Amino acid sequence: MADLRGVLAAVVVWVTLLNTGVSYAANKIVLVCSGTTTIDWKDISTGPYGPDTFVIDLDGGIVTWGDVAIPIVKAAGTFIEFESKEEAKALDSHSYSGTMDRVTGALYMTQHWVRESWENNDPQIPPELRVQRTEEFIYDLTCKPAKPLF
Repeated sequence: MADLRGVLAAVVVWVTLLNTGVSYAANKIVLVCSGTTTIDWKDISTGPYGPDTFVIDLDGGIVTWGDVAIPIVKAAGTFIEFESKEEAKALDSHSYSGTMDRVTGALYMTQHWVRESWENNDPQIPPELRVQRTEEFIYDLTCKPAKPLF
């Protein structure tokens, strides 16, 4: 009888992990996301993106994408909304905003990136005359729970 209770407990834990993703800390969910990215600068181009890791930390109030931590601004119902508070204005700055559906795994995120334009490759252009450009990356991804290695 004790063996049956142990198996039942293991099944309950397994089903819980399937429904919430793999959690490495309380309320931290690790997902793997793939889909498409659209880059909007001079012209618009779309291509495949991923797989990449996306971590939701409800306790900490952030989502992490790569090495970028983005504050969660709203978590209600099935949606999580996140947005960086800073606007991308300075050279090599980024801003992020997005929404994730916790049931379907749909992730829609926009990244604004201010950086030097490729026209600046000429070393004779003085820094004060260098051109900045803003690129917009739009990610339309589907996320699934990450699988543990063991």
